Amino acid sequence: IQLGIALSGGIGKIGGSDLNKMIRDYNTFYADINAIKADNAYQVDWKEMKELLDLRAEIVARFGRYFGVGLGAEYLTSTRTGTVAYAYAFSARQNDQTTYMDYTITDQSSQSHEHTLTVIPISLSLYGFLPLGSRADIFVGAGPDYYLGTLDYHLSELETYDLIQKYYMNSGSDIDTFSSENKYDTRYHEKSTSRNVGVHLSGGLHVRLFSGFELFAEALYRWANLKDWQGDADMVQTYTSTSGYL
Repeated sequence: IQLGIALSGGIGKIGGSDLNKMIRDYNTFYADINAIKADNAYQVDWKEMKELLDLRAEIVARFGRYFGVGLGAEYLTSTRTGTVAYAYAFSARQNDQTTYMDYTITDQSSQSHEHTLTVIPISLSLYGFLPLGSRADIFVGAGPDYYLGTLDYHLSELETYDLIQKYYMNSGSDIDTFSSENKYDTRYHEKSTSRNVGVHLSGGLHVRLFSGFELFAEALYRWANLKDWQGDADMVQTYTSTSGYL
């Protein structure tokens, strides 16, 4: 029996499932509104979560030249941020018998979304090795996993709604100006966890560089459906309003 420790790292791909579906749906929703209104009031920069950092450590026991077993843990993490900005402005004039009023409405908002996904798989692997001479092996592996997932979400949103009304005599002389400013500031945080089982398949190449040290390249595929997320959320919302005649 030969015992060894395998350390590896890299960038992996992730399907994203419901999280990426939600991001796609929001992008489609805002694009549809812009198309209907033909004003491009919404500007969206929110892309799907496609890559994650993958760090792995595994203890491997090899039985002879052809078989082995491994017990390992990984740390997978990815952060995706997105922004949604909205801007609308409208101006008009209202006439009366002796006076008129010019008014302007501006409505602006900005949203900042941040999702951080962290997954720790604990894996049991069965390996088969095909020796290529005395210094290299082709290997394949498969086995079950237990997944511990955490999803951390932050939302920051600021909206301002302003109204300015300027009153004039029909001759053009100023009468008065009314101004109203309203601000909504929202901070939302949610942290949830999920646990589930899955499976993995792997394959690659071992090369023995010298005694006690090997270099390997591996392709690894994991399947797991993290669902039934449970956790806590908190929200703080502040509203301020300032209005009066200038």
